[in-house]
Amino acid sequence: MPVYDKNLLALEGKNPLLAFQLLTLKNPASPKKREPFPKSTAEVLYVEGIGDEKWIEKALDWIASDPKRSLVLIEENLSAFHPFLSQALAEKIVQHPRVVIGGSSFEETLKPFVWSHLYRPWECHGNPAMQGRIAELVLGIELTVCLYRDFGIPQLMNVFSNLLASQNVRSGEALFGKFTKIPALICGAGPSLDKSLDTLKALGNQALLFGGGSALLPLSRAGVPMHFAVALDPESPRERFFEQTYFDVPLFYQNQVSHPLFMQSQGPKLCIGESGSFPLEEWLDLPLSPCDVGWNVATFATQIAYQLGCDPILFVGVDLCCSPEKAYAGGMEELRENPLVCTDRLGNRVTTRPDFLMAKKWLETFAKTHPERTFLNASEGGLELEGIK
Repeated sequence: MPVYDKNLLALEGKNPLLAFQLLTLKNPASPKKREPFPKSTAEVLYVEGIGDEKWIEKALDWIASDPKRSLVLIEENLSAFHPFLSQALAEKIVQHPRVVIGGSSFEETLKPFVWSHLYRPWECHGNPAMQGRIAELVLGIELTVCLYRDFGIPQLMNVFSNLLASQNVRSGEALFGKFTKIPALICGAGPSLDKSLDTLKALGNQALLFGGGSALLPLSRAGVPMHFAVALDPESPRERFFEQTYFDVPLFYQNQVSHPLFMQSQGPKLCIGESGSFPLEEWLDLPLSPCDVGWNVATFATQIAYQLGCDPILFVGVDLCCSPEKAYAGGMEELRENPLVCTDRLGNRVTTRPDFLMAKKWLETFAKTHPERTFLNASEGGLELEGIK
């Protein structure tokens, strides 16, 4: 059997889809020249591109030097696999138990691998776009694990308690499409919200105002008229919500939201979509359809405003980062760690955290995939939302 066919057969056992794509590939073009195999001390190494025999030797040496190491090879140019698999030494790469190979649409291929290598030190060598895709994949899975770090028991208790107290709950979906062409303002609790409070207070009913999570406290202290409160966090800081005054404002929520916060709300309770976490939610006698609510209350409110038919949708105080001077609007203290240092859209040094970065990506993608609506960033600070004016 020719070397290429033998290696392709071996690849079929590791990545059947990629092997099928190579089997049906016609007229492979000449692949571009690849960089040398990178030097790395990480336990998990993601590498864009595959190389020649010397490159393969370096890759095998890197894996063999530490039994904890795993190698992920990503090659979206299928033409590059023909010369790669035509080398006898490629068999050792294809059959190695600590090597994963991904082609186009590699995210689905890599998900099981990332789940099995959580919180391991990793590096990615490739173009910036590739590095961003890998970082997003790893962050998304690790954040999902954080949600269930305690086996989901607090979330389950919230769901169960909220369902038992759901006599006055209504379906938020009944309002979908009822606010067509009405502007919406998504108010976050970022430090820049303080600069917009007077403007928000003077708006009256010129736009629907959504107050998300911790933003409710500074908004209520400033006397900003609020149309909808939005809550999503299973572990909301109680003191902040007991001090705000929007008790009678309609509340959009999902069932995993903090039960004390749920009980505190005395206005209409509008349930939006199932969280997808527990079959218990099916007990609620409401038409709960699956709904992508993103990563935090700002993304949740954005999805709601979109479903209501609002246009344009504007962000105010959605900073997604903390400045050295203050973490939140209204002088509220930070309750979580922000370990990542970056630069905001004004060039200032700020700190952020993974869920903020995932929310940023979600908002950018949501706006891009819904070009029929206008999205505007009216926050007077914070991270850049690429593609959103």
